[in-house]
Amino acid sequence: MNFPDALKKFSIGYLKLVITLAVFCAVMQVIAAWWHNVHLSLMEIVLLLFAALGMSVVAYVHRQRNRKPQERRDAHKSAERTPLMPRYGDHQ
Repeated sequence: MNFPDALKKFSIGYLKLVITLAVFCAVMQVIAAWWHNVHLSLMEIVLLLFAALGMSVVAYVHRQRNRKPQERRDAHKSAERTPLMPRYGDHQ
């Protein structure tokens, strides 16, 4: 990979990061404005937090089920480990 290609990939990644952060900040400003204007009781706040937690769990499960089979990780497959060997011929 030559330098211009690396710079191009870096600049595209940087641009994606900046746009993502800008959108995130805009959404947080909208939520903060809504939160400031709406007066919620403690029960409504707890219900809102549980709804957000529930939606994140549903989104995670949905994402995991829609993954391609080759992307799924099997529970019985684990990384192979090299057994630890004594150094410098200190065999027993």
